[in-house]
Amino acid sequence: MARIVDWPARMAEVAKFVGLGPAELELLRATAPIVLKHADELTAGVYDHFLKFPDSRKFFLTETGEVNEEKLSRRKHSLTRWLRGSIEFQIDDDFPIRLLATGIVHSHPPVHRAHMGSIPSRFMVGTISFVQTAIADVLLQEMDDPREAMKSATAWNKMLMVQLDILLAGYVTETPTEPVEGHALGELENTGMNTSSAPVSGVEDLSRSDGRPATSENGKEERGS
Repeated sequence: MARIVDWPARMAEVAKFVGLGPAELELLRATAPIVLKHADELTAGVYDHFLKFPDSRKFFLTETGEVNEEKLSRRKHSLTRWLRGSIEFQIDDDFPIRLLATGIVHSHPPVHRAHMGSIPSRFMVGTISFVQTAIADVLLQEMDDPREAMKSATAWNKMLMVQLDILLAGYVTETPTEPVEGHALGELENTGMNTSSAPVSGVEDLSRSDGRPATSENGKEERGS
């Protein structure tokens, strides 16, 4: 049975979890002029970084293997627009859905570039990390008080982490593991269940003699042998 996710509620929960509250949002808006002054520099830095790595560079090339400057310019504009929108961060019915749509677009390539596959989620994570570092550097350079710069950078980091959760939801379908009867380890051991050798979903068991994970009938890697 499909689960219906309340995305604003989820965003609010993650914001509370990371400690993003009114004080942090105020710091975001107070430092907005500093960050926006460097917006073009920040976005150019992100895409220059993409072009250094073959697995991310390929998404910005023409059919002849040259950098698609027109596409790159559009992407920089989009990233700048996202940066400006982030300053007005708010948990409403619209913002988390727009973030989710962004994640889905990156994880499910449109028809015109279906041959390239999805943009790996590691680049989504790496982009947020790159932006966090770049913003922190700008704040440290521009603000007189290093302690205030650090507080402001921390507020930006929290806000970006909240966004990253929703962006990655476009990649990941969460299937919670239901609790096992006998919640304590000792109770599980008393049932005779082997708690040490059971395969863990998402973690490779490289205990085979050849060091490779087994493959199941459906073609996906079987996490255990």
